[in-house]
Amino acid sequence: MSITLSISLHTKAERVPSAFIALIDRVADDSSIVEMDITAESIGSPRGCDARIGTQEFSSIVDSVAVSDEMLHVGTAHTLPSGNDVYVSCELKGTQYMRGSRWAQNGAVTCWFSYGQMTRVMEEVRSQIGRSVPASGEGIGYADMLSAAATGEVVVSDCEALFLACTGVVDNRVVADAFDSSLLYLDEWTPGPGCAMRFHRNAADFARDFPRMYALFHFQCAVPDLCRLSGKVAEYEALPPHPYRPSLKEWCDPVDAAQRPRFYRANWARELQFYATLTRDAADRLVSLPESTVREQLKHFAETDLTVTFCEIDGGVALTEEPLSTVLPVYEYLLRKNT
Repeated sequence: MSITLSISLHTKAERVPSAFIALIDRVADDSSIVEMDITAESIGSPRGCDARIGTQEFSSIVDSVAVSDEMLHVGTAHTLPSGNDVYVSCELKGTQYMRGSRWAQNGAVTCWFSYGQMTRVMEEVRSQIGRSVPASGEGIGYADMLSAAATGEVVVSDCEALFLACTGVVDNRVVADAFDSSLLYLDEWTPGPGCAMRFHRNAADFARDFPRMYALFHFQCAVPDLCRLSGKVAEYEALPPHPYRPSLKEWCDPVDAAQRPRFYRANWARELQFYATLTRDAADRLVSLPESTVREQLKHFAETDLTVTFCEIDGGVALTEEPLSTVLPVYEYLLRKNT
């Protein structure tokens, strides 16, 4: 099965064009844009653009698409720390593209990549191990198992590096046009529990994710609005309902997990259960936690649960897990600790 992962990127509306341009500069190796096209709802099929256009013309296209009924797609090759290359598809969705539904459901900017491309090196090592099993049937050696484990760590490290590069972390420092970001299966944006990786400029925003979770489950909020606000539940409740972003409570049910890929079924059911049992009072209580308290609690959890990595960055904080897992246990811990 082909598995596609997405990196959902969010920033203030007025900063979207400049942030998208900076994203392409970071991800495209040596400006190696492979392809570029624009899709308009009225056209139905994309029209190609010259990938070699100048900086000024590209900036003009981005400014125009950001507030239109079009979507700009830029495909580029990106070299990972392991030396492997991965194709990254970067999308900028206009606020009115597909009548505003794509913008409301997933935000303005999304990057896509194939998990299969990331795991190529791991599969090669596994196949070599299989061929190296002696005819005597003695089995795979300890050194082979270590090699496979180390290769798996390389895949996780590569995914983390790509996630941080798309986010806007350069040399462990957050750049001016960085996004708040999430690494997800497909493009079903969630405020945290459904993410394999999550970045915020301010550690306190991990606690502010709780009212976002409550709003996502109970209200019809557009994703950019969920990311823009950071207060108590009442702020989200006051937003006008968005016709193309129904609440999770309206269109989802734990039974839906049966239709998900096997690796994600347990995660999805557990995530929906978490949303359904999160109370308004608890969400409002967590949003008031001081930044220092949230930072220390995140750090403590990562020290006791070795599957989650806590990344302190100059200008932000990231939580990372294996790409096909989620950081939901972190949010469950914050909820238990503070309610």
